[in-house]
Amino acid sequence: MPTEKTRKRIVDSFMKLLSEQGYRSITYVQVAEAADVGLDTLRASYDSKLDILAAFARSIDQKVLSDYDSEMEGEPARERLFDVLMTRLDYLEPHKSALRHLRAAVQETPSFGLEMQRVSVRSMEWMLAAAGIELSGLRKFGVTNALSVGFWRVLKVWLEEEDAGQPKTMAALDQMLRDGQDWLRRVDKVQKKLSPVAKRMARMRAGCSRPSSSSDDGPAAATDYQI
Repeated sequence: MPTEKTRKRIVDSFMKLLSEQGYRSITYVQVAEAADVGLDTLRASYDSKLDILAAFARSIDQKVLSDYDSEMEGEPARERLFDVLMTRLDYLEPHKSALRHLRAAVQETPSFGLEMQRVSVRSMEWMLAAAGIELSGLRKFGVTNALSVGFWRVLKVWLEEEDAGQPKTMAALDQMLRDGQDWLRRVDKVQKKLSPVAKRMARMRAGCSRPSSSSDDGPAAATDYQI
């Protein structure tokens, strides 16, 4: 069984190759040679190139989560998330060339873009958690997907910006999070509409013939999870 050190070396080697060439042109043989492992070890470590990218995304997640700033706890949720996502960009900085090639691959192949979206959504769920924002149900689905798409657009600005102070990137991120407040409101509205239907179906599956008069059917409690 490959060690964690070997798995990390494979990810690092893959990202180095990606910084030098396009995603589609990278072969498994190249990755194995760059990581100094056999193809059998590469296969035992990861299922695919996308799986290696997912491992890279997880490593960035872990770095951001370990770099939590406790001084941000008293700030509004949107400010906390802004800080978390800027920290993520800081950790992505050494991989700018690789991310440019990755972005090109996404633009060339929409199906690959959908696969990367799923990887990104998982990361955004953890970024929300790092900011103290944990959601569930339809609200979680809507917010994590919207945040993933929004961060991908911010990434484009970040990749093109030459100013070390990153004013354009920060402005784009701030605007994205302001727009995110509308997403939360929209998801809340849909969830409130679906909630009574979902509860009624649950009662039917449980064998209840009449609607319950429980207060659970009332409006959802207000929340302070505002991006």
